[in-house]
Amino acid sequence: MHAVLASLSLCAALGFVPVAGTDSRPARLSKRPGNVRARVLVVEYHHVSAGKGILYRSPAEFRRDLRTLYVLGFRPITARQYVTGKFSLPPGASPVVMTFDDSNPSQFRYLPDGKVDPNCAVGIWHEFERKYPDFPLRGTFYVLPNRLFDQPGYERRKIAYLRSRGCEIGNHTSGHRSLGAIGRLAAMREIAGGIDALRRFGVTEPVTLAYPYGVPPRDASILNGFTYAKRRYAIAGSFVAAAAPAPSPHGKRFWPHRLPRVQACSVPWGLDFWMDRIRTGQTAIYTVP
Repeated sequence: MHAVLASLSLCAALGFVPVAGTDSRPARLSKRPGNVRARVLVVEYHHVSAGKGILYRSPAEFRRDLRTLYVLGFRPITARQYVTGKFSLPPGASPVVMTFDDSNPSQFRYLPDGKVDPNCAVGIWHEFERKYPDFPLRGTFYVLPNRLFDQPGYERRKIAYLRSRGCEIGNHTSGHRSLGAIGRLAAMREIAGGIDALRRFGVTEPVTLAYPYGVPPRDASILNGFTYAKRRYAIAGSFVAAAAPAPSPHGKRFWPHRLPRVQACSVPWGLDFWMDRIRTGQTAIYTVP
């Protein structure tokens, strides 16, 4: 009951009126009609901190993103759930894939007393989840092996914590080299190195991959799986740098190795742009019937 009241209060504060059922509770999470062929919102974050440029989203802006997504009926799923099309959401809900690249410290940071920093992305989302448990901390973190959130000694603890919460740990390669600027063998080495690091943390395969700089390898055939140094590597799906919602996993235009993401920023074609279009009905978005 507390979660329902909190949800209604948030909707009222943001000027959103949910669809009510006969028992005065929301029957659907949005007014949008069911549409499982429409596009899926995949959001890309880098730094959740103050800064200039499209790679920075301030803590206040991230809090606003969570509130707006929640009120618009979005609920989080992981990248692998999206790619496989295997997820379950309530009627009227739309999936949102929240991705975080480069394992920057502003995404997940512990304070000296061992508590999660309330102003890092994980801390902010965790606090939001306490008020709205139907929007759980379920992000996808594309980590770099040589800089796991820049807190030496906390690497395994952080990965274990994220996995325990249902988050996905994805591959961002071993050295963040542009896969389109190197040869086939070097691209395989980069991808394999990233997966090897995930294996050491117990991450199961196939994993999803976020291309460094959003650039896929020149030889796209390796994305279907390859053998390197006598070991086999599999990729469930891959994300490019783009500026539009991704295709439905049930649609004809779905290709799992060239999936676009929307940058969390205020410039044209960024997250704010698409949120406005979704809010006003100008862009059809995947919605559970």
